[in-house]
Amino acid sequence: MFLCHLLQVTLPWQGVELDDIQRSLPTLTPIQMENPYKDPPKRCVLCGINVDYKNVQLLSQFVSPYTGSIYGRHITGLCGKKQKEITKAIKRAHVFGFMPVMFKNPQFLTDPKLCNIKYPE
Repeated sequence: MFLCHLLQVTLPWQGVELDDIQRSLPTLTPIQMENPYKDPPKRCVLCGINVDYKNVQLLSQFVSPYTGSIYGRHITGLCGKKQKEITKAIKRAHVFGFMPVMFKNPQFLTDPKLCNIKYPE
């Protein structure tokens, strides 16, 4: 026989039901919070900025200085709407004479790059 049975000692957990223990404990519900490892939503560089054909310094960031071609969306990282606006503004600046077609103005060559150019010409 067991020693506690011989001594007629009742243990503190005898006679206590599991339901009583669960009711006495505070309810622990998980805290709802955002995922801290979630990447921030990718935004277009020009979202919220008005694109104007007279702003040659901004437009020249999206044109190749060697060929004069407009960088594609996969290079610039712009959303479709802003890429279309940039393309229209560059073409309009060419037509109105604000921007040369074949070469980039040398004073803008030292500007910080807005778009991620992976493959420079």
